Amino acid sequence: KCSPNPETTPCRKWEQQLLNVFEVVVSTLEGKLQRIDNLDKAVEHLMRRVESLDNKMADNIHKTDSVISKLRNLDSKLTSEDDRPNSVRTAKSTNSLDSRLVSLDQKVSDIDHKLNGLKNQIDSNFLPVDDINAEASERKTVSMNVAEITKAMHSEVMGHITKELGQLRSISEGIDKKLQFHINIVSENLGKTINLLNEVHDAVVDHNINFSYNSTSTLPPFVKASKIDILVKQIRPIMSVSEKMDEVWDVVVGTKSSVDDLVPKSDALLTQNQRQERAIGEIHHDLKTKTNLIINNLDMVEKRLKKQEDDVAVLAQRPVPAELLMDPTIDRLVEYDPNRYSIVEDFTEPLPTTTYPSLSPSPQRPTHRYLPPQRPAAAAAAAAQPPPATRSRRAPAATPSPVATAARPSRPEVKPFRARA
Repeated sequence: KCSPNPETTPCRKWEQQLLNVFEVVVSTLEGKLQRIDNLDKAVEHLMRRVESLDNKMADNIHKTDSVISKLRNLDSKLTSEDDRPNSVRTAKSTNSLDSRLVSLDQKVSDIDHKLNGLKNQIDSNFLPVDDINAEASERKTVSMNVAEITKAMHSEVMGHITKELGQLRSISEGIDKKLQFHINIVSENLGKTINLLNEVHDAVVDHNINFSYNSTSTLPPFVKASKIDILVKQIRPIMSVSEKMDEVWDVVVGTKSSVDDLVPKSDALLTQNQRQERAIGEIHHDLKTKTNLIINNLDMVEKRLKKQEDDVAVLAQRPVPAELLMDPTIDRLVEYDPNRYSIVEDFTEPLPTTTYPSLSPSPQRPTHRYLPPQRPAAAAAAAAQPPPATRSRRAPAATPSPVATAARPSRPEVKPFRARA
């Protein structure tokens, strides 16, 4: 039970401990939400990288198609010019190959510029990503107090988490489909490109034909094959795209598994928060009931003390017999302290005045009233009476008669009174 003073009791310490525990829970929840926001930003960055990779894949596909078409045209030109002389055919083929490569480079650069402009337009019109960034940003201020945290967790925060997780699942599925589609397309195009390059290489480089070159206009045969080899070396990095796509797929799968692990943790955190809320409600109810009980007990104690003071005042106004004044124990009654003693009997009506017979056949003595609190008056009354000759505290002067002993009422019991707390 708690005492009325809440500053020096364990109740205050218990409430402070509860507040500390609740603050720790709130800080833990804020850390979890911050980690969810960071995960959202990481997934968003991954989406942007995948989109840039998609654009690069499309660019590479266009370049590969243009290279394939140019190689086919080159093959047709080479097959059509086999009937001409060797020197003329070599010079014209070299010039035509240079011009074709220059035009191919120019067209590839134009396509690259167009794709960059299209990418910028798509990035500027991509509104859902901006909305998600605005919602997940740390600069967005959220103001709430301790009393509103549970409501916000039930309504706003959990709804936001479920919404973001649903969007993340849908985006992951879309990325999976796009990656699978592009992987298939790139694998087919790479197979076709490799086959065509092998055919061109076999047709142009690997033939060991001994041409009759003059000493003045002789060109080494490796010059013709060097440009094709350079072109093949430039096309070979496309083979590493499949490996990079596999790495991206592994990263996406790991992100999805981490998000799936985060969902049961969020549910467990919600149930723990609900349990803590119920425990806090029960503690508040117990504190309220105990406080009401303490107030009722204090009212009862106050009424009892007031009643005891009234009883003492009533007893002080009652008459005291003359024989009681002659009793040596009356000196002890004069030293009565109302703060140390209380009367056990509950007197509701004033007692009538009692007369006692004397030891001799003299007329009855008048009754006297005694007021215990008036110490000087009692001393003056005792001094006015003549002292007996052989009076002592250990032996009385005369033995009272049986009639007087029987008529004398019993003295009320005086018990020690506990001091007020």
